[in-house]
Amino acid sequence: MSNAASVSIRPVGSATPIPAQVLGTSETGLTFLVPPDTPLGNAQLIYNQNGQLTQSTGVSIVSSRLALYRNPARAVNINASGPATPNGLANPAQPGQVVEIFATGLTAVPQYPPQVLLGNVAQSVLYAGGGGTAGLLQINFEVSPDAPDACYVPLTVTWGASTATSFISKTSDGMACHHPFGLSPQVLYTLDSGGTLETGLVSITRGLSAASADHASRSEQAVVSFTEFSAAQIAGYLTANPAMGCGGGGGLPGGFINGFSGGSQFGSTMTLQGGATTLQLLSGGGPEYSITIPATADAPLNHLPAPVLAGGAWTLSSSAGQFGFNLLPPVEINAGAPVRIQTDRNQTITWDGSGFDAGAMMQLTLSAGKYGPPAVTCFAAAQGGTLTIPGNLLGHFTPGGAGVLAASVVELGAWMPHANFQLSGGIPLLMLLSAGSTDTRPVDFQ
Repeated sequence: MSNAASVSIRPVGSATPIPAQVLGTSETGLTFLVPPDTPLGNAQLIYNQNGQLTQSTGVSIVSSRLALYRNPARAVNINASGPATPNGLANPAQPGQVVEIFATGLTAVPQYPPQVLLGNVAQSVLYAGGGGTAGLLQINFEVSPDAPDACYVPLTVTWGASTATSFISKTSDGMACHHPFGLSPQVLYTLDSGGTLETGLVSITRGLSAASADHASRSEQAVVSFTEFSAAQIAGYLTANPAMGCGGGGGLPGGFINGFSGGSQFGSTMTLQGGATTLQLLSGGGPEYSITIPATADAPLNHLPAPVLAGGAWTLSSSAGQFGFNLLPPVEINAGAPVRIQTDRNQTITWDGSGFDAGAMMQLTLSAGKYGPPAVTCFAAAQGGTLTIPGNLLGHFTPGGAGVLAASVVELGAWMPHANFQLSGGIPLLMLLSAGSTDTRPVDFQ
């Protein structure tokens, strides 16, 4: 981007855009200051390059909302001797070290200093105030030796009435962090430097759909996609932490697919084997292999054939090696079709949770019509086998109406099966299993 970039904000109902001060530009974005007199509410954000409209999008202007700033870096380690260095996977903070973070979104520096928690441990705040640029706030804190060591230690900042969350890396041995996916220090350094890691993402999906108690079917698919993950994309898998309970909207994180040519090193087929079942995944000519198992014919819900991609030990084999993993069983809720939901009381949904590990997350989504509003989304540990939807949320649905209940289970974080390989030329490759299952039923609201 050049210095000719400009940004303006046009409130809904106004024909006059309000110019915003551009503070900086880079290859990936720009930083601007929202004018203090901008009306609150919905608006259109307009970006111009060299006087030509380049992009516009809808935004919401609020009075204040604390957010941790990403540029400058998420966090900076202040060293006793030598220059400050960005906090990262290969350069984590150490006990007693000062870490500098930045925030924005407050109209003024609050009267009282912020509270900083690292891994839910209170940190000693040494400085909190202006960050040297309009709209930028700076917080310096000393890392407590009681804070846990990890690549992604949760960071929570509460300042005034606002709270923002992020993460930093921290160890106590002066070494690179011990990555949950077993990545080498060299790979961590590459990611910290803005590089990417070649990744094979094994996606296994299984879906049960019941239109009624007499008409149900099962669909199954396995896909291996080769992609390149950045540090932020890998962190997205490891820092996803949906709040337990029920609320409106929301969803579990999805994957990132950006093909790379390394898939050709695996030949024309891959073999997926579990127990007595052997499946051939064929290449589509690009960096992807897949097999779609023909959907079962309509059958009564309680007489559906067992899934082909059943839970248990599986191995993915290719000319480059083998990836062994444990596949979670597909989810099936204990209910009929349609599911009868009373709108004037709490409703408990149950399933067999015995086959799920501690990293498996259940998401229940209840919506009116066909995925229409209102909608309620709930999260629970899948191995618990039970989730209760509060009656006060069910009261938004109309008795006598119809809806859809979708149950979905995925494995999150370090529980995701993974393995590290090397491609020809010594290129590191991370293999990840992203396995999920769904059970979708019609609902009668009563």
